[in-house]
Amino acid sequence: MNSLAALALVASGSALTLYAMWRMLRRTTRQLEISSAYRDVALELGLSVDTRGLSLRGHLGERRLWLGEVMEGFGVDRHVVVRAILTFERPLGLGLELRTLTTAEAWLRRRPAVEMGTGNPALDKRVTARCDDPASMRALLTPEVVTALDALVARSPSVLVTDDELLLSLADSPDDAVALRGWVDALLRVADAIERARATIPAPHALDGLEGRWALFAAELGLVLEPAWPALVGLVDGRRLEVIARREHAGYAAMMMLHFRPHPELGLLVQPQRDPDGYWSVGQDIQVGDPVFDPTFVVKGWDPNAVCIRLGPEARGALLALHGRGAVVVDDRGILVRGLSLEVAEIRAAVDEASAAARAMGW
Repeated sequence: MNSLAALALVASGSALTLYAMWRMLRRTTRQLEISSAYRDVALELGLSVDTRGLSLRGHLGERRLWLGEVMEGFGVDRHVVVRAILTFERPLGLGLELRTLTTAEAWLRRRPAVEMGTGNPALDKRVTARCDDPASMRALLTPEVVTALDALVARSPSVLVTDDELLLSLADSPDDAVALRGWVDALLRVADAIERARATIPAPHALDGLEGRWALFAAELGLVLEPAWPALVGLVDGRRLEVIARREHAGYAAMMMLHFRPHPELGLLVQPQRDPDGYWSVGQDIQVGDPVFDPTFVVKGWDPNAVCIRLGPEARGALLALHGRGAVVVDDRGILVRGLSLEVAEIRAAVDEASAAARAMGW
């Protein structure tokens, strides 16, 4: 080997070493940039970031937002993905499912057997949709909705819109706050447009007659009846109450949200034991010493002692009664119950029990 070849080998080895060091340094600095972006946007919007600084979460008004990195898969297939979830202020109640076509569907030009056109040829090439009522979906997909949705679909590998939420995938975590805020704003534009359109659509025919039954209940409690869903909105004992007809897998049920009065937050989360933690929580489970309550609910909070004080015997009894009527979730914002009967007597009882729990908790 001559001296020139030896020199070339040394140079190439040094270049590879330097490249590997650069890649390691760039990976480290990029992670710091990503964490900084999440923290900056969270601070701007009044949200929380996780301990790694790789996700943000919280509420924007009545919408819950989660955006960040999560691990998916098992073993050698375990990998990081970036997801975003934004819930609507209230469920649409239309049986809507709109999603981007998979790569296989797009290439093979195979579409699901049950689907409806969006009315926009460009968007129809990239998404598939279904809804309980074609007329309702056409009314929902206004030009404003289609424009905002088309922009989001063009940017994301995967978009899913349901009655409850927007869920999308990002190719990677943005490493600057402007780009990350751009994703949040894109989600909000779609949600704003969809909710404005939904307010103009009549209640589904499956709920015919419900408005009349709920009107009497609304007058009794001094609530406002919004017929489009239908929904009941107002104050009960100084707390904001919302009761909304929600599309479930087997039909329609009522969803009730009783908002707490202002109070210092505890990081509280109470949910049924059978529910998965999902994106919103971790594996903590505070035991309150109640042989019926503890096996029924998972309880989380920043200060276990303070949480146990709030969840006294009266509050636990009221929440257990509510659990017998539907799926109960309690957090710092209020008490949410899904799967309630649409009948006025059941809703009245649920409102009374939720109010009793809120009073007992002092909120």
